Parts: sequence; C-alpha cells; structure tokens
Amino acid sequence: MSSESEQGEVWLADVLFKGTRQTKQRPVVIVGNELALDIDVIIAPVTSQKTRNQFDIVLEY
Repeated sequence: MSSESEQGEVWLADVLFKGTRQTKQRPVVIVGNELALDIDVIIAPVTSQKTRNQFDIVLEY
C-alpha cells in the first residue's frame, strides 16, 4: 500500500492467514487512511463467501 491509496479503492494485498505464516494475494477495500501512520492503512478483506458472523457485511453492486 502507499500513501496514494484512497478510501473506497480496491487493492490486492498479501493477506496473512490466521494460525499460519502463509500469505495469499487477496482483494481488500481501503476503509481509511486519514488517521493511519505513514505506512499503515485500514483495510477490509473481500470474499465471495457467505457471511459467517455479525461482523461480515454484504457489498451490493
């Protein structure tokens, strides 16, 4: 990610999987970067899977 990212953009990022040291490139939505430090960006992963809990939301297009 870079400081050129803007809220709402979709990027490919190396996502670390829980319980492993493996990463895979996955799409993410830039949620915010205004309050983040120079190298930090707040992201939300994107998936085609159905919702799993109350924290997952469906993006309609």
